[in-house]
Amino acid sequence: MLILRCFRYLRNVLRLSGAIYFSGGRSNKRARYLEVLNVALYLRNRSEWANYHSPFFDCRNYYQANPDVRDAGLEPISHYLEHGWRELRSPSQYFDAAGFSAAHPHINGQRHDLAEVCLRLYGSYAWKVDGEIVPVRNAQMSRKGFSLRERTRLFNVWQKYRHFFDANFYLLEYPDAAITTDEAFVHYMHRGFSEDRNPRRDFDGHRYRKRHGLSRGENPFRHCVDSLRDATAFPANSHDWLALRVDSVEDRNVTTDTLGSYLEENRERPSLCVHLHCFYVDLLHEVIDRIRLITIPFPLVVTVCSEVDAAAAQYLLADIMLHRELHIIVVKNRGRDIAPFLIDASAIWRKSDLVLHLHTKKSPHISWGDSWRRYLFDRTIGGEEILGWAIDYFSNHPSTGLIYPENYCMIRYFTEKEQNHCAIRSVAEKLGLEYDLLSPRAYPAGSMGFYRVSALVGILDSEGLEDLFEQEMRQLDGTAAHAFERLLPEVVRQGGYEATLYAAGP
Repeated sequence: MLILRCFRYLRNVLRLSGAIYFSGGRSNKRARYLEVLNVALYLRNRSEWANYHSPFFDCRNYYQANPDVRDAGLEPISHYLEHGWRELRSPSQYFDAAGFSAAHPHINGQRHDLAEVCLRLYGSYAWKVDGEIVPVRNAQMSRKGFSLRERTRLFNVWQKYRHFFDANFYLLEYPDAAITTDEAFVHYMHRGFSEDRNPRRDFDGHRYRKRHGLSRGENPFRHCVDSLRDATAFPANSHDWLALRVDSVEDRNVTTDTLGSYLEENRERPSLCVHLHCFYVDLLHEVIDRIRLITIPFPLVVTVCSEVDAAAAQYLLADIMLHRELHIIVVKNRGRDIAPFLIDASAIWRKSDLVLHLHTKKSPHISWGDSWRRYLFDRTIGGEEILGWAIDYFSNHPSTGLIYPENYCMIRYFTEKEQNHCAIRSVAEKLGLEYDLLSPRAYPAGSMGFYRVSALVGILDSEGLEDLFEQEMRQLDGTAAHAFERLLPEVVRQGGYEATLYAAGP
C-alpha cells in the first residue's frame, strides 16, 4: 500500500510539473528540477491548494465552481488533468468551456483539453470579445497538445509585460477586478484589456487602440510594449496626467495644453461655482476629502431631498466651508441630479461665469458603480490643479461651453449603444432642440463636468423645463433626466458654444 501511494505521488508530481496550469514547463534541466521540487512541496501542503493561483489556473475559483471536488478533498489541478477537462469544467473564471466547445464544434472536447486548445489558438482565454470570436493566432494545432517549448512560451510570454504593469494602480482604479497584485495582472491580460481598462495611470488603452487601428481582441498594452525598442523603459506620458489633453467630441482640432503654462500666468480668471446634488449623504465624505485640499475660493451649492439630509450636510460641511459661501437647498426628488442642477440651484450658480456640476452617484445595479464615481470625482474636483486648469481653459477658449472627463471605461459600451431614443426624441421636441438619433454624439455619462453659465442660459429660460422631469421611482433608464444627460452637449452647441472632453494617457 505504501509503495502504491508513493507511486501515485511521484506520478502526480511529474504530471503537474509538465502542465502549463502549474508553471508552464522549463527548457533547461536545472529549472526543471526546481519545478519538480515546487510541485512536490505544493502537493504535500494541502492547506495551500485553495490558494494557488497561476495565469491559467485558479484553484480557489475551481473549488468554488466545483464544490464536489472541494468536499472530496481532491487536489484541483490533478483532478482537472484527470477528469475535469473531459467534463467541460473550467480551470479559470476567464474561460467558458461550454461556450468554447459550442463555438468550435470541430474540436472534440473528449479528446482535447479545450482550455489548452484555447491558449494555443488565441494566446489567452480571451477568445471572444463583445460576442465576436477574435482572429486565431496559431492555426496549426498539434494533436499531441503542447510541446515543452510551447508550454514555456505561453507561460513566459506575459512575464515581460508584468514589469510595465502597475498592479497597485489597477487595484485602486478597478476594485471589482481583483484582490491581489497577481490577480490584477492576470485579470487585465485575460479580460481587462478588452473592457478598456488601463494597466497603468499613464496609458490609455482605448485611445491607443483607436490610434493604431487595433481590434477589440488585440491587447493594446502588449502591442505597445512589443513595439518598444528599449525594453527597459515604458514610454511614459510626456507630462503628468494632470496635464490634461483636450479633444473635441468630434475628434477634431485636438490640442494639448500643459497645466504649468496656465498656472504660471497671472490674469483675472472667470468665477467658478460648484453644485453638488447630494442624494446619498453617506458619500459626502468623498467630496469633502477632495475639497479639503483646494484653496481656490468658490461658492458651493448643495441640493438635498430632505430636511434630515440638509442638517447632515450642514454639519459635515461646516468645517471646510467656514470661509466659503455655502448654500444648502431642499428639493423635490425628481429628475435625478439634472433637475436640481438646472431648476433648483440655477438661481445661485448663474451669478458665476462657470459651474462645476457634481452628484453623489452610487449606481447600485452595477458592480463598478463606485469606481465610476471615484473616477469622475478625481477628474473634476480631484485637486486644485484640475480646477485651476479648467478655469484657465475656459478663459483661453471663449468658444468652449462644456468640458468633461472622458467617459469611464466600463460605461463606454453603453454610450455607444443608445437605448433612450424615445425619451431623447420627446425631450428634444419639448425644448426645441435639434438632435439626430441616427448619428448620436458623445456626451458626459454621469453629467459631471464644467459648464459655462452663458451656454446654459438659453435652456434655463425655456418654457416647459419645470414640468419636464418626472418623480424619482428608482428608474434605471428611459427618464427625462437620462435623455437630458445625452442632450447636454447639444444644448451647449445650440447656445453657440463647443463641447469638449479631456483625458489622460499617451
